[in-house]
Amino acid sequence: MDFLVIPAYKPDLTLIHLLQRVKAKSSLHVVVVNDGSPASYDSIFQEAQKYAIILCYPSNQGKGQALKNAFTYIDTLGQYGTVVTADADGQHNVWDIFRVSKKAQENPNHLILGVRSFSGKVSLRSAFGNKVTRFPFQRQTGVSVTDTQTGLRGFTTNMIPFMLEIEGQRYEYEMNMLLSASTKYPISEVPIETIYINDNQASHFRPIRDGFMIYKKMFKFALSSISSFLIDYIVYALALLVLATVPTSLKILLANGVARVTSSIVNYSTNKKLVFKNKDSVTKTGTGYFGLALGLFILDTLLIRLFYAIFGLNLLIVKIIVGSLLFCLSWLVQKKLFSKKGLTPYHEILKKSYTYASLFGMLLTGSFTYSMLKTFVLSEAITTVKSSSTSTSTTNAKTATNATKTNKSYKDDNVSINLTTKNVSNTKVYIADITVSSPKYLKTALAQNTYGNNVTAKTSVTAANNNAILAINGDFYGANTTGYVIRNGVVYRNTVREDASNGDLAIYKDGSFGIVYENDVSAEDLVKNGVVNLLAFGPTLVNNGKITVSSNSEVGQSMASNPRTAIGIIDKTHYVIVVSDGRTSESQGLSLYQLAQVMKSYGVKTAYNLDGGGSSTLYFNRKVVNKPTTNGTISERAVSDIVYIGY
Repeated sequence: MDFLVIPAYKPDLTLIHLLQRVKAKSSLHVVVVNDGSPASYDSIFQEAQKYAIILCYPSNQGKGQALKNAFTYIDTLGQYGTVVTADADGQHNVWDIFRVSKKAQENPNHLILGVRSFSGKVSLRSAFGNKVTRFPFQRQTGVSVTDTQTGLRGFTTNMIPFMLEIEGQRYEYEMNMLLSASTKYPISEVPIETIYINDNQASHFRPIRDGFMIYKKMFKFALSSISSFLIDYIVYALALLVLATVPTSLKILLANGVARVTSSIVNYSTNKKLVFKNKDSVTKTGTGYFGLALGLFILDTLLIRLFYAIFGLNLLIVKIIVGSLLFCLSWLVQKKLFSKKGLTPYHEILKKSYTYASLFGMLLTGSFTYSMLKTFVLSEAITTVKSSSTSTSTTNAKTATNATKTNKSYKDDNVSINLTTKNVSNTKVYIADITVSSPKYLKTALAQNTYGNNVTAKTSVTAANNNAILAINGDFYGANTTGYVIRNGVVYRNTVREDASNGDLAIYKDGSFGIVYENDVSAEDLVKNGVVNLLAFGPTLVNNGKITVSSNSEVGQSMASNPRTAIGIIDKTHYVIVVSDGRTSESQGLSLYQLAQVMKSYGVKTAYNLDGGGSSTLYFNRKVVNKPTTNGTISERAVSDIVYIGY
């Protein structure tokens, strides 16, 4: 059974003429709703009763409520078919009504719109109203609708429960119908004739009041999207602070993941409950939504990583750039692929939601796994370097023979090391006081004598391979793809580090230390200026004899107690190395401020924090003397490089 619904308020004889034509040329069951018209219009409705079922109530409730009252009446009949809505002011001719009804029959579970061309003689009010609603509607939903204000619409009767849940009593109901349908049903169009009788003076549309009601839901929808973006960005920024010491690839993945999950949940809940007031179960509506969200997360994360690697910009700036590009790209793709069919990506996802959710899940898992492997496992040798050790030299052999060694000291003609331990804040701390005859005995070495991505070895292994007397882990350059790498006067990487405001420790030929900032000088110029080795981790603990971190700064790092490694200088041949245990029942670890206090107590002029946590290792006299922790066990972590004293 096919129905035609006509809401009417203060109609004229145009309504009767329309009903007569429909009755003569079709079998449509017509329902006219008298939306509280004054008694003076009773004669019109009495005449209309010859051609239609008349529903009426004493006061004007609005077009939206009139439509819903008619839908309720049709739903009680329990007859499957189509429902077409048309205006009573003569704007819709009979043949267009029939075409919309036929389109609805051919396309069940579609919302069919009879759309005007807006060419030629068109009411200024209608043309303006349509233009100012089309663009925001398309931006918000991804659906291109030619005529957002058309009253000629069709759908199958099984969609009536959905139509009754839509908010709105007046003209805003029709816009709310479009917004709600855009997330659940395809929208199809039927071109219709543009008809205006007496410049559409019969319309009861109130531009200001009804216009506000029409835009209300669109504004809520836009506000929801903007709020979600702000939440996404704020959570992302906070996560970057917390994950400051995590390798770049993993940091981007985790920060973006936490931000996307948080913002997606907020956006989904807001749109479902407040904007569209959808009562379907989360399982029914959420599978497709979060499947799509997973796909966007993967693309967003990969683009952030790609843009960061290419341009080396701050990750906060990269997030804004990528977010803006994804928004524009998404809109263009939706316009190109879905506007002709009236489909949004949500419809395509919902058609095969579990398939797509599974696909996105596999892509996410693969992306995460690859990022983890690339960050921590997959090795990529870029350059093999000559070892700085001269293990076969006669000097080395002679010195080793003449050296005096104990568990706590080492002394020969050129190197003197005294190792002491102390307890600081329930933490065992190892302090090596080192004096050398020449700064050339302070050296660095790369794991496997190779520069590359994820080329690692335990500190003790690299130290033994280079005949180190004492060694500590370095800055773990291989965990990042940016940041200067200078070793033994050779520039291996010259891209500015992500947080360039965090200074690097420059070790010069004469043995002096300096703090440099990568934004201020190129890696090549540093070498020209006498830098032999550069360590890029941080932060600086002591500079010019003053502590440069506080107990309240850098919350993500300083406030946490962890195993630590640091190096300091008293003068050009006098160094102090501090390594602390942590993450064990015997030692809780140090904060950066506590580490700086230990350094300052030994009179250093400059002190610098190196890679800590599971990397913190102190090797002395051919053995590891501290208790490195990796994944909850006492064991060394493989690292990219070491700093050592040796020949």
